[in-house]
This record gives sequence, C-alpha cells and structure tokens, in this order.
Amino acid sequence: MLEIAAGTGIVTGHLRDALAKDVRLTAIDVSDSMPDVARKKILAHEPVTFQIADATALPFEGDAFDAVVCPFGVMLR
Repeated sequence: MLEIAAGTGIVTGHLRDALAKDVRLTAIDVSDSMPDVARKKILAHEPVTFQIADATALPFEGDAFDAVVCPFGVMLR
C-alpha cells in the first residue's frame, strides 16, 4: 500500500494498525523533514518504509502497489 502525503504519520499509524501484519506500507511526503517525524510513531519492526517523494512525479512503477491512499494531500482553506 502507498500512502501519499503522509506528513507526521498520524494516518500511517492507523493504517499500520488496521492492515494485516504482512502488508508492506510505503509512506511518502514531499517535505524532507516529515518522514523523520513520522518514523517516531512507528515501531522499528513494523513493515513501513518512509520516503521523500513528490506525488506529482512518483518514483515507482505503475503496478508497484495494490492500493493508494491520500488522506491529507489536498487541503483547502
């Protein structure tokens, strides 16, 4: 599963809790500081990968993920 605009990892943690333990989760954010904040909310043994990436130019093959979520990618004021 790919989570786009993971930010501080709030949703990442909920996803990790809800998903089967063998599901690998990749969480990306465009900010270079957000993955460091998010990593602190995930246990070291949990299958979560954090990566800096721009959602408009994803660095993955088209069939790399079975599901994609983007809970906070577009926020209007």
